[in-house]
Order: sequence, then structure tokens, then C-alpha cells
Amino acid sequence: MSYIELLVCLIISTIIFISALDGYSHVLQHMAYILNTNIKTLRVFHVINYIRFDYHRHATKQPNSKYSRTLSTSSFAFDEKVEDLKRVLYKCVGPLEGKTTIYRDTYDIYTKKLLNRRVYTLYGEFSLELSADKRYLLINNPYYGVAKIPISLPDVQIVSIIVTKVNEKNETK
Repeated sequence: MSYIELLVCLIISTIIFISALDGYSHVLQHMAYILNTNIKTLRVFHVINYIRFDYHRHATKQPNSKYSRTLSTSSFAFDEKVEDLKRVLYKCVGPLEGKTTIYRDTYDIYTKKLLNRRVYTLYGEFSLELSADKRYLLINNPYYGVAKIPISLPDVQIVSIIVTKVNEKNETK
């Protein structure tokens, strides 16, 4: 093998190696973008599902729900009964630096004393609204658009039915 052939082989292998590294870096950048998007959308999905589950599972039969909005804050409150009767307030504050902070405050219904506070931070603008007909709580977010949560569910009671087989033979004794 001559020096010219060796030089051509080195140049071609260097071009192939650089192309492979460039392709690999693009794959890693795309994977990081997909993972980042998945993390953001999953957090939003879990918060929406948590609010829906919390309201529909823990709200009292007459939840006394209330909605309010200011310039940078929207809130939704309702009465819940898990062990004791409490007032729950979801408050969305922001966006500040591209993030919205959601507070879940639990108050004693009689003394108005703060019992518990949970804080969630989400990317993007996240707000709570009431629909025009006041039948739905609308959760606006950049990833899923508008999520609807019904304010009042139908009064349905699920009862399990036990069916027993009747012995049709008449036994005489």
C-alpha cells in the first residue's frame, strides 16, 4: 500500500467517523428534547388528573364550589370531607419565568386556619376558569389545551348485586 492510498483511506475514514459522530449527537439532542417534552406533559397530566380525582372523590355532596380570578391568579375552592369537613383551595399563580405555581391549601372550615399546603410547579401558563354555563371547571394549559372537569356529577350510586341460584327441586320430607 502506498502513501497516497493510505492518505486517501485516512481521509475517507475521518469523513465517515465525523459523519457518524454528527449523526449520533443529533440523535442524543432529539432524545433529550423528547424526554424533556415527556416530563413536562406528564407533570401537567398528573396535576390535571389529581385535581379531577380530588374534586370528584373528596368533595361533599353540596361542595359549595367557588371560582375567582385576578390578574395573575386564578383559584377554585370546594368543601371536602375525608375525615373532617375541610375547605380546599387550588390557586394558580403565574406564569413567572415561564413557570406556574399551583397551591393546594386545606383550611379548617370553621376557624379558617391553614391545615396543609402542597405546592406544584409546572412549565408554561396554567389557569383555572369556569365555563360560560358554569357546568365545567376548565383547566387551560399549553400541552393539552383545555381540560374539562364537570362541577356537578349525576347522583349515581353503584350497588353490587349478589345473585343466588335457587334450587328448583322440590324435596318432600
